[in-house]
Amino acid sequence: MRLHYETVGEGPPVLFVSGWSQPGRHWVRFAERLADTYTCVLPDNRECGRTGPSPERFTVTDLAHDLLAVMDELGHQRFRLVGVSMGGMISQEIVRRAPDRVVAAVLVSTHGGSPTSVLPPDPMVVMPTGTTRYEIRYNLWSRLAGPGFAQAHPEVIAAEAEVNAAYEITLDGVIRQLQAIQQWDAGDALVGIGVPMLLAHGDADPLVPYENGVRLAAKLGVPLVTFPGVGHGVPFERPEELLALIRGFFLAPGDVVEQSVGQRAE
Repeated sequence: MRLHYETVGEGPPVLFVSGWSQPGRHWVRFAERLADTYTCVLPDNRECGRTGPSPERFTVTDLAHDLLAVMDELGHQRFRLVGVSMGGMISQEIVRRAPDRVVAAVLVSTHGGSPTSVLPPDPMVVMPTGTTRYEIRYNLWSRLAGPGFAQAHPEVIAAEAEVNAAYEITLDGVIRQLQAIQQWDAGDALVGIGVPMLLAHGDADPLVPYENGVRLAAKLGVPLVTFPGVGHGVPFERPEELLALIRGFFLAPGDVVEQSVGQRAE
């Protein structure tokens, strides 16, 4: 399936992979800040944004192959990866299927496979509440952010909700992506694979609990950067710190050590 994508900037390519039901434009703030150094590729996964519905069911492996095809089309044989949530799972599958093509990968708020993942303490956290697309997404991002973030930064939550509201995804599409997530398991396929990887995770994540990041980092033997008090929205709750982390890791993948980054916004 051919994906819609946009590119921002010039330089070595970076592929940004979006999460469950999210369009590629959620990464624009990062692409604009990295445009002086990198060519940022922002695809819309199947069911999302301007790619639209998939005619058949699919797997996370299919989603990875879609993105590899995008990079083929753009002529990018080697590239860097940033993936969040489901996008982190797709990114792992890209590393698994094409390790020779990935220079380095930053995986945010993700896990290594549904069968062994730690489930959210409240599965109802993703249930839609509200009447309009904007209201539903505003309420969802408010619940997924860290404690107190939505109250302190309503303008940030509004910006995230507006991106979602602009690009509709059908309920069937949401379900098909969720089914792909539930069926995916990397197992030990990435252990010792040789691609530099870095994990970033908020320790107050209500959707993909922090323990998932701890377990994945331990399994892969890679650094885990912890964002204290941050929920599932590391890219919008702590954009400056995440951007600095991405820049530093891509410049020198071997220099990042396991650490915590600051305190949550008040």
